[in-house]
Amino acid sequence: MLPTRESKKEIVIELYKDGANIRDIARKVHISFSDIGKILRESTGQKEPKPEKSNTAKAFQLFSRGISLTNVTIQLDLNPREVEDMYTSFLGLQGLETIVKFIEEIKEYKVDFLKYVDICKNNKAEKQKILQIFSINKVTHHIETRNSMLLSEFSAQHAKLDNLKREIEKLKQEKANEWYSTGAHLNNGNF
Repeated sequence: MLPTRESKKEIVIELYKDGANIRDIARKVHISFSDIGKILRESTGQKEPKPEKSNTAKAFQLFSRGISLTNVTIQLDLNPREVEDMYTSFLGLQGLETIVKFIEEIKEYKVDFLKYVDICKNNKAEKQKILQIFSINKVTHHIETRNSMLLSEFSAQHAKLDNLKREIEKLKQEKANEWYSTGAHLNNGNF
């Protein structure tokens, strides 16, 4: 008859108390090292060890406690870009997709933007003034975009004009060649 699960537990505990090591117990009882560990922890009242959290999970915990990106980078010994990406994901999971999109849009101006935010904080800028500045900035961005489009359109039209001028010169040259080749210039009344 094969030993039951309960009888195996008892055998493991007895062998361990008698000084047998885990390898010997595994060989005699025919169970894995991890099962032996569980049985022994259970018998002594120890809790199951938790697996270590991923760096992303650790970073999310730190972000939720308000720890700065710099300190998260230092504490977890990670690449700053990796931490920035984790923070962007964290914000997205918090339902702050608008902020995530905004961060993506200003990525190349992030340092300047953060300096601006600090200046606003330090000068206790009024909310209305800040909104007004953003509104002006939005209009400026629109004007810059429109200007860029118009410059592109102007360049395209200028190129078309140059092509038309070349075409006219080509047609003039063809007409002149035709005129000379037919001898029309001789019959012009000069002789």
